[in-house]
Amino acid sequence: LATRHAVPVQNLKVFVGSWNFGNNTPPADLSPWIPRNRFEIYAIGMQESPGENIKLVSDYLGDEYVMVKDEVMGVIRLAVMVRKTMVQYIEPDSVESFHVASGIMGGMGINKGGVAVAMRYRGTPIAFITSHLAARATAKRNRRRNKDVRNIIENCDIGLKNIDFVHQYNVFWLGDLNYRLNLPWDEAVQLVKKKDWPTLRKHDQLLIEKAAGRGFADGQERP
Repeated sequence: LATRHAVPVQNLKVFVGSWNFGNNTPPADLSPWIPRNRFEIYAIGMQESPGENIKLVSDYLGDEYVMVKDEVMGVIRLAVMVRKTMVQYIEPDSVESFHVASGIMGGMGINKGGVAVAMRYRGTPIAFITSHLAARATAKRNRRRNKDVRNIIENCDIGLKNIDFVHQYNVFWLGDLNYRLNLPWDEAVQLVKKKDWPTLRKHDQLLIEKAAGRGFADGQERP
């Protein structure tokens, strides 16, 4: 999801990718997931991600890219990298990071919440945030997901201190958001097989919450 903040027009190719590893070791070859050397900025979010997976991403992208900032909270990780030739356009004093916890699982440490990295690129304020929100499909857990989003927005301490970050930056929000379909499993599978996307979208919890203004109201989903 992305939100817009008024800035001068400029072209910038950004890759945003997220993966919940389920506490498993990721594959050595990341090429099916991350297209290499095609973007100026890469923002890679990981959930349930133990081990040195940020180094794995950095090594995969290679020497043509530089780590702007990486932030880790428990098993939630975010790495933001920029093409080496473009580093000069990032204002060094503008780079910030922060994290907000909302859940702890025994043996794993913090496994729910949000991790953010922010910067100014050619004067444009950009923030990336990866989150792992509350799981399960019940109405109660859906309300908890919305609460988690509000908690992250209200407590993520980046940028100006008297205004939340979504009103300061062009925000790219990625992660395992855990919103579900309000449909029985078998019915959802049949609709997928029929490629009945309009019906599926009517039951998409994220779209329902956005339309009602309860979560990600200003966000726009990208292809």
